[in-house]
Amino acid sequence: MNYQIVHSIVGRLRIRIPQLAQDAEFAARFSGFVESLAGVAQVRINPAASSIVIQYQPSFLIVESAV
Repeated sequence: MNYQIVHSIVGRLRIRIPQLAQDAEFAARFSGFVESLAGVAQVRINPAASSIVIQYQPSFLIVESAV
């Protein structure tokens, strides 16, 4: 799947996925999958911008540091 992180702040992420604009069935399935993930508070698809906006609870985020 081709994607690009467009914007990211703590608790919110916007990802551009061209397939979201081209395939409504894929968009619905992908949105449902993301909504089912622990810590996800809200998901919004913007087909015109080929993007998905994910609002999440930062406490569920696991950050690994590279050493």
